[in-house]
Amino acid sequence: RLASVKMDSFFTFKGSDNLEIPMFAKRLVFRVFSVLFILVLMLAQVTPAYAATTLTVTNVNNGGAGSLRQAIANASSGDTIIFDAGLSGQIIHLASTLTLSKNVTIDGYALVSQIKISGDTNNDGTGDVGVFWINSGVIATLNSLTITKGHNYYFGSGIYNNGGTLTVTNS
Repeated sequence: RLASVKMDSFFTFKGSDNLEIPMFAKRLVFRVFSVLFILVLMLAQVTPAYAATTLTVTNVNNGGAGSLRQAIANASSGDTIIFDAGLSGQIIHLASTLTLSKNVTIDGYALVSQIKISGDTNNDGTGDVGVFWINSGVIATLNSLTITKGHNYYFGSGIYNNGGTLTVTNS
């Protein structure tokens, strides 16, 4: 017989080596391991804590709240950026290139007329800056956008893909 319960004490357990272990300690250890086991099972079934979100561009400003530049800065990997319906057919004049450093989709599909994203900073008809720079390793999708008047002395003017995976549709 490996173990026996002493009749004179409810709180002790006598093991095979004749050491007395308080019963409450045995129960506590059992409960802790039971809780840990249940937590491990629950964590194994948990979906990722992050779910992709949709950010909405609400103005054609170069930067600041509601701008495309701010939406890109606020985006997490996997997010989608869309445009408010009031921006249909309007132009965003960029003061500097938009850099995509996270996996993101920029989608103008819902607009009646495509929004234009222009490298013509001062609206004089001449491109001043590149429009998009896609960083290495980034997966980006540009959908239903007009990319216009980009300029760069050394790299792609409208879009420079620096080793990312880029999908351009309806643009």
